[in-house]
Amino acid sequence: MEDSQLIGPVAPLAGVLESIDREAVVAAPGTAVTDQTVCDCVVWDPLEELPSAAGGVLLLVGASVMHPQLGSLLADAGEAGYVAAVIKRRGQDLTGIVETARRAGLIMLVARDELPWSIVEALLAGAIASCATTVRRAGFEATDDLFGMANAIASIAGAAITIEDLERRVLAYSSIEGQAIDAVRQESILDRKVQAIPEYDAEYLAVARAEGHVRFPSQADHELARVVVPVRIGGRLLGSIWAIDDGEPGSASRAVAALEMAAPAAALAIMSVGFREDAARRRRSEQLAAQLGATGSDQTSTLRDRLPLAIMGFGPLTDAPDLDEQRLTQIIRLNVERISPEAACARVEDAIFALVPRAAGCSSARLRRLAEEVGRSANSSNGGRLGCAFVAAINDTDQVIRARRDISTVLKAMQGSEHAVIDVDEQRHLVILEEIRRSGVADSDRLVQHVRDLVGYDERHQTAYAATLLAHFDHFGDARAAARQLGIHENSYRYRLARIKEKFGFDASDPRLRQVMWLQLRLLGDRHRSAGQRPI
Repeated sequence: MEDSQLIGPVAPLAGVLESIDREAVVAAPGTAVTDQTVCDCVVWDPLEELPSAAGGVLLLVGASVMHPQLGSLLADAGEAGYVAAVIKRRGQDLTGIVETARRAGLIMLVARDELPWSIVEALLAGAIASCATTVRRAGFEATDDLFGMANAIASIAGAAITIEDLERRVLAYSSIEGQAIDAVRQESILDRKVQAIPEYDAEYLAVARAEGHVRFPSQADHELARVVVPVRIGGRLLGSIWAIDDGEPGSASRAVAALEMAAPAAALAIMSVGFREDAARRRRSEQLAAQLGATGSDQTSTLRDRLPLAIMGFGPLTDAPDLDEQRLTQIIRLNVERISPEAACARVEDAIFALVPRAAGCSSARLRRLAEEVGRSANSSNGGRLGCAFVAAINDTDQVIRARRDISTVLKAMQGSEHAVIDVDEQRHLVILEEIRRSGVADSDRLVQHVRDLVGYDERHQTAYAATLLAHFDHFGDARAAARQLGIHENSYRYRLARIKEKFGFDASDPRLRQVMWLQLRLLGDRHRSAGQRPI
């Protein structure tokens, strides 16, 4: 296996930049990349000393174009043997700093602003590793064509190949005739995802912990043995490459050798795919925020070709100071993309919204199940209750912004309630009640005299006359149902009602007065409940 030996640690900078997504890291305007070679990435912080690194690429974490010592730093980097430096533009003019870098003998590279530095480092380190090994000789050159890579690995390994990411999605698979396959492989390829079952969970955990290859024996007659290698960049697990082991002599060792040689190039390709998907999601998220009216410009017309659609909104039902918003958004995204890969998520005001395009076959029941699944995952990971409100069938773009506002209104109305998932169309009364509450109908200075007297007396004497009258209205005078709501005996309920009539001269013969009294008592009760206070 002489071809598996490294060519050396040095890689051409031009090849490194070509190997990664061009939106991630590029040469600064006016900078020429010719025959420079690099061998390592060094992350530097302005508070640290600059280490020497001949042939290194310096990542200027925490520095900006306006940093007062950047010029002297670049000069020191040139003397220390660095070949290139990476900075983020952040809206600044790079002309001066490019010239400063040129005088220092450095190539100035620019990373995309919103790309985390950890990702920048992983992309560059992976590209350097890929370009510096015999992966190219083996036919596994770093490429965006993962299917071509899978076929190249399969031809050398002599076995069917699948390439997967961390979420167990099948990113690519080989298609060479005559190679052994089984029903499990066919099913995962058709679903483009490996099933989440306990047996597979244990296998993926073993792969994540492995330093080298792992072999899994065959399972009865329906599943052939497999060999798998984890795919990493700089210790960061990105995915895995799987090969079918048909049991022929020497097939497993041949597959392992091919997989281990291919892993560096696969790592870079998976990283690039992930970056492009993240960039596409960011664009969809920004577009969705605009389409939902969050940016002040009406872009709902751009949704015309995505009709019919569904909109879901998620938000905490209780105070959640430790809410991991990024994790929550990921949970929501993974679930809604099961319905449509074109689904988008965006934060608008205090909620995370998901838009599911072309949702004609997406029933209210299916959205409810999806919301409940998100709630279970989010509740277990964040320790708080998550609520969801949705509109299942939007057939006109004029309905989009109104639907978003209705969902936001319902999420506020759900605070402190027992509701976890609400179909806005089925429970629109909650929207109406919340809108009435916001109008100030139940403000303390607008209460009708009967309600003011009841609430005031309860506060002074720790009684529950207001709650008793509310239960009376809620159940149209049904003593058994009202007593059950209050958690007291029917006779106690009747006694309280008699005391209300005696003490407050209660007479609600006017139906309009009864309606206003019930509404104010209801809104006051909901407000107390959402605040975690003693209910009226």
